[in-house]
Amino acid sequence: MSDGSNWIIIGKNTSSNVTTISGLTIGATTTAPTKATIRQQDFLTWSRQGKYALIHMEYVAASSAGRTAGSGDYLFQMPSNMLIDTTLVTPNTTVGSPYLMSGVVGTFSNAGNTNYYPGGSVSVYSTSQVRFSMYTGTVNIVVSSSFASLNVDTLMYGADFKVPIQDWQP
Repeated sequence: MSDGSNWIIIGKNTSSNVTTISGLTIGATTTAPTKATIRQQDFLTWSRQGKYALIHMEYVAASSAGRTAGSGDYLFQMPSNMLIDTTLVTPNTTVGSPYLMSGVVGTFSNAGNTNYYPGGSVSVYSTSQVRFSMYTGTVNIVVSSSFASLNVDTLMYGADFKVPIQDWQP
């Protein structure tokens, strides 16, 4: 706003360039899985939009060599300098929860494993982790050692989500 000669700041929105981090950290509620020895894609990108981080995660492996499924729900780690503001989004910490409707912050896709449906959601699990779920047509399935696990041939995970970050101001 301006009166013709004096400008008045009515708001600001802090943003950043895209940062790429090589190598997703995939944990689990019980035992972390092991990623394939050879991976075609394994990264996340993020940028800042005010109080929010815009995040893209991608994992692609054409072979199961070196992989183990681990056990429990898979948990995908946020970048080390970010904590999700759980006062603005409610985490869903129920292990194996077929209904991850709380804490949904984005979309997820899974390809290469014909036993599972592509498409689903990203939900907040904790201040530092998110997890993925898919809808099969009758029920939501959490990505885990039992469903869409890392221990299959030709696997792709992709996710896009937006989360509020603690201590970031708009």
